[in-house]
Amino acid sequence: MYDLPIHPGYLLESVRSVDPTRYLVPGAVPPTSDASTSDDAIDALVQAQAKGLEALVERVGALIEARQKAGQEAAATISRDLTYLENLIIDRYRLGERATDDRTYVKLRLEQLRLHSELRQEGVSCWRDTVLLAKELADLVRRAEDARSRETLLLGDGK
Repeated sequence: MYDLPIHPGYLLESVRSVDPTRYLVPGAVPPTSDASTSDDAIDALVQAQAKGLEALVERVGALIEARQKAGQEAAATISRDLTYLENLIIDRYRLGERATDDRTYVKLRLEQLRLHSELRQEGVSCWRDTVLLAKELADLVRRAEDARSRETLLLGDGK
């Protein structure tokens, strides 16, 4: 009765096959050409899931290394600032004078305490982030091993 135009996405001629291997694991590795040309879609799915999980394991491992490196760099910078500040404090010290009478000395000591606190906080933050990433890594390693076991079970040792 009504001649409504059909959206091109709904035309039967334009139906395309969807490669489900891209949707198995977030961050999954695109299937290789030999897996995409495989006649058996299950083989491609199983292989893509295992490869995707292994890629995620590598990425999380790299994140752990990067976080530890960033923590070490931050700690080194804070330690360098502390050394400089301690030299300033030593220069301000006068024998026979009360150090608390010198306002600059007091400010330097307060800054020194703040930097020590910042150094401890960076250590705790680095440890917390590393532990969370390590927990995620352990889960991904377990899932990758399960996926490889399933792949071996379903595909056999020949592939």
